[in-house]
Amino acid sequence: LDNKNVFLQKGKVGAVFAFTGSFKTMFCANIAYNTIKNGANVLYISLEISKDDMYINFLSRHSYNFDKKLSHSDIKANRLTPDDETYLFETIYPDFKDKLKSNLVIYDETDIKQNDYTGVNKLLSKADKRFIKQTNKGIDLIIIDHLNLFKFRKTEKNINDYAAVNHWMSYFRKNCTNFLGQKKQVAILCACQSSREGYKNAVSKGKYELTGIAEGNEIE
Repeated sequence: LDNKNVFLQKGKVGAVFAFTGSFKTMFCANIAYNTIKNGANVLYISLEISKDDMYINFLSRHSYNFDKKLSHSDIKANRLTPDDETYLFETIYPDFKDKLKSNLVIYDETDIKQNDYTGVNKLLSKADKRFIKQTNKGIDLIIIDHLNLFKFRKTEKNINDYAAVNHWMSYFRKNCTNFLGQKKQVAILCACQSSREGYKNAVSKGKYELTGIAEGNEIE
């Protein structure tokens, strides 16, 4: 899948779901990387991994275009040799910054200050304006990794986890067809968590079923 150009259509929502540790984030990062490499603009909302760590993931992925590949885990754990550090900061980073950085915005949970649609609308608008300033066009693709964690971003105090996830899924689905009420379409990809029971069923049956998505019949 690293070598595939996965095409996501504007106005449609894509979803990938699996259990913890099934490389959903790597999958989404690879799609994002190929997308920005093709000149499109990607907003990556990372609700589980910090934006600094996600940025390292992209630098590691960018190193695959060069003679020496750098592992994101080695970079994060400060296990690079002095030569590799020089290689990262003098070769990989400058090239990424020059060619691709303007097409990527990463948010993490620390950026979501207001737990409602208005607050997220402001973040989407901020990213869109940044892209327009840097690339003369707005957002093309939004990736939410992973959507189920929006259960902690409840729009109402008395709402349960299931309803919260469904509300946020509906919010992003509406934005893909009418982005911020601008009558503009964007592509959206949601990484979703499988429930533990859904994972057990997948192990026994050899495949996942849609009902295995945790807290998300709207995602189904």
